[in-house]
Amino acid sequence: MGHSAFDVARYILTYCQNHERRLDNLQLQKILYFVWVDYYKGTGKRLFEDRIEAWHYGPVVPDVYRKYSHYVASKIRIFDPIDLKDSNIRLLDKAIEKYSCTPVGQLINQTHEEGTPWSKYHSDSSLKVIPFEAIELYCDGHD
Repeated sequence: MGHSAFDVARYILTYCQNHERRLDNLQLQKILYFVWVDYYKGTGKRLFEDRIEAWHYGPVVPDVYRKYSHYVASKIRIFDPIDLKDSNIRLLDKAIEKYSCTPVGQLINQTHEEGTPWSKYHSDSSLKVIPFEAIELYCDGHD
């Protein structure tokens, strides 16, 4: 069984804070999604089971978004760092390092590319859940 999305988000924020990188909620959502993808590609396992939805700017874990929404576009500061216990922690750290140094606009563009899970489930009229199976199928077909 994987972790909770809250714990993974806290780990991402802890990692970035320790490396003097500050994230806002939009950046956190992008990194959370791409870390999930890289974790699945590296292990064949789901990092967390929390619902991912196709929002306007890309995939979002609604509960994590709401938890940090009071920051609006400000940098998130956490006061409850976490040390995530995972046998694949180096894989997570590598993904966080990569995506926390990538401009958020580039991450948005990547999730919006034709054929991505987001592009298949996003609708301007309503928020749609992106099934994990769709993300896994996409991952299995793309390196």
